[in-house]
Amino acid sequence: MQFILSKNQKISYKYNIIGKLECGIILKGHEVRAIKSKNVNISHAYIVFRKMEMFLIGSKIKSIPTACDLANRPIKIIAHKKEILKIHNKYIEKGISIIPAKIIQKNNFIKVIISWVKVKKDFAHKNIVQDSSIKLKISRIVKRSIYRSTQCKSIN
Repeated sequence: MQFILSKNQKISYKYNIIGKLECGIILKGHEVRAIKSKNVNISHAYIVFRKMEMFLIGSKIKSIPTACDLANRPIKIIAHKKEILKIHNKYIEKGISIIPAKIIQKNNFIKVIISWVKVKKDFAHKNIVQDSSIKLKISRIVKRSIYRSTQCKSIN
């Protein structure tokens, strides 16, 4: 069973997603409690490599008041060596970033789904907004026409 504990809302708007991978993360006790109570924000987080190890930087974990405040410490990400090499090769490519997409709880383990992405251009954002507004207008027109046709049938 899988529960979404935190989600990066801006990932599909700002980036073109190339690939995804589910990895484990090493947490301390108070961080686990905070994440399970959904007191985490990964919208500004990113992943860096240090000595062929992955670390999650910039995640905001609102710790419980009784716990020590190490909310901005780098969190180590666990994956198989082949997967780390694959991601590192993508990371080396120009224009590719690695960011967390979701933090999930799966079989009582907290995991992070990371994505390698390319930044969308400004004109792509405008096209997406135009497409969504056109689809919204079409759906409104269709709803009105269906509503009017049902009203005419009920009158006759």
